[in-house]
Amino acid sequence: MEKINVRIGDLRRRKGISQQKLADAMGVSFQTVSKWENKITMPDIMLLPELAGYFSISVDQLLGLKPLPDEEYLPVESDKSRYWNDKKDYLARSRKYRWNDDYLAFLVNQVWGIDGPVSVLDCGCGDGSFCKRLMGLLPKGSSYTGIDFNEFLIEEGRKSHEEVPDRVKFICGDVLEYESSVKYDIVLERSVMRHLNQPEEFLNKMISLCRKGGLVITMNVNRELECDGLYIEGMEYETLCERPGFRKMWKNEHEKQGRDYAVAMKIPGLMKKAGLREIGTRMNDKVNLIFPDMAGYEQVLEDFLAIHQWDRDVDEKKIMERFMNHGMDWNEAQSYCQRQREVKEYINGNRENISCVLFSGMMISFGRK
Repeated sequence: MEKINVRIGDLRRRKGISQQKLADAMGVSFQTVSKWENKITMPDIMLLPELAGYFSISVDQLLGLKPLPDEEYLPVESDKSRYWNDKKDYLARSRKYRWNDDYLAFLVNQVWGIDGPVSVLDCGCGDGSFCKRLMGLLPKGSSYTGIDFNEFLIEEGRKSHEEVPDRVKFICGDVLEYESSVKYDIVLERSVMRHLNQPEEFLNKMISLCRKGGLVITMNVNRELECDGLYIEGMEYETLCERPGFRKMWKNEHEKQGRDYAVAMKIPGLMKKAGLREIGTRMNDKVNLIFPDMAGYEQVLEDFLAIHQWDRDVDEKKIMERFMNHGMDWNEAQSYCQRQREVKEYINGNRENISCVLFSGMMISFGRK
């Protein structure tokens, strides 16, 4: 009863009928219908097909194992400022494990060939943490402008860069609405387009803010590789990589709201379509390792647990409802929650001796205007 969500009350109200009318149609008392709706008793199994037929749905939909055909789709709101209000801790922890500094230097010096001062616009800069890494590698005299729609993150960026106000500037605003008389030498974004409903529109806006001959750079995780990029010693790799229902959910999100988890693979083509030249793509070489005898093991493990929400209790019912609203069925959503629970229990039960490998599969695509 706790796992099966018989949606009789919801369906009855949608149909605009009373408990008595439903009871008459099913040949039971209205008290019986009331007990069904309050989950005191379950309908007889032989009655389920008749109930489903009465509401013109399948038995799986009646039992809450699949979403209803006309159920309102609730979009992911990661393209809204408020979504990131409580993500400060996640961003602070995760950014420490995104780059090998020598590889970023290789990109700057060897791949992009930046040998003179440049002006940089970081679209969706968050708290500006990438600024310090990048500015430390760019030629003297370079400048950085970061723009983000979340005022809390922008304020963090301003506070952490007070010592270089002449070369670093932060703007609170929507990139799509940003207008500038200045065109930038480099316009970049990091892990923004995967969260947007219309990533192609965002890319075109970036290109419009870049000077002729300038460089447009995008950095986004390949979702498929990210799902395959976790190994924890002592657990089955195949189990860790299972993702039943995810492709179905991603497809549904793309169709319903334009959110595209495959955008990392599509960006080079979008750049070509937009008229950029000298297009190239690299893969970030960062692979995170955790071993019990490594320096800072406890902190790294703590960050790892927090990033994946394995350090707290989560509302599985809420997670399942969202996943099913986005296209999964009950079994697929339940499988995901069970797998997350197993990983959490294993790690917390073996906290002194965890060894794992994490690879995000970040693709770095770039082209010249």
